[in-house]
Amino acid sequence: MLNQTVLVGRLLEINKAINEILIKVPRRFKNDEGVYEDDIIPIKLSPSIMTNVNDYCKVNDLVGIKGRLESEDMRLHVFGEKITFLSSSKEGGD
Repeated sequence: MLNQTVLVGRLLEINKAINEILIKVPRRFKNDEGVYEDDIIPIKLSPSIMTNVNDYCKVNDLVGIKGRLESEDMRLHVFGEKITFLSSSKEGGD
């Protein structure tokens, strides 16, 4: 059996208090108005991975996430097991 997900997107938010980040992943197709929409996906991280994110990433950086889906109280969430820093944005924010 396999439970694995891979996401690539822009870092929108870093929440150190709850070890969570938000990434924006663009969809591969246009909506009815001809616009590409984005999915905003929360990713839970272990404290050690969160430390690396705090040290090396900033908002709007491009990151790759390898992780798994977990269910809790009948809701699914992504738990990031590995993060890859793909590129740093020229204009960042904290």
